[in-house]
Amino acid sequence: MRIFRTVSDLQNYLDEISKIAHETGQPVFLTKDGRVDMVLMSIETYKAMLTADELETLEDAFLLEEAKRRMAENAQPTTSYEDVLKEFGMTREDLDEVDIEVEHPGRPLSYQSMSAKQFDAELEKGVQDIREGRTTPAEDILKPQDNKV
Repeated sequence: MRIFRTVSDLQNYLDEISKIAHETGQPVFLTKDGRVDMVLMSIETYKAMLTADELETLEDAFLLEEAKRRMAENAQPTTSYEDVLKEFGMTREDLDEVDIEVEHPGRPLSYQSMSAKQFDAELEKGVQDIREGRTTPAEDILKPQDNKV
């Protein structure tokens, strides 16, 4: 059964229409001047219509927008990659000689399969690891080696 509402209904009853779209899993057709003008659906319904590649692209776009929002919200200055290298007196070629061991317990995490809440929890775990000293500071890894020729 198709669900039709007017665009003015959307303006006046957004919460109710959103609830219908989420609970039924069906798109809601919005009419304007007696003609179908738009379709509103839950993100779950939309995702179900996508191929795996399209879904991955959509998830990437969501993450990019979330990162942009957080960066704007926090508005802290950033440092370019080149400036970081300069600060440590290094070049890109020097990085090829840096031996870094990365350990990750369990299987790698896939952000595509995570909710925003799960993603935030994983980020918080990383921050906690840093606070509790379970990581090695980049400056210790990138120290110029005395025995370098």
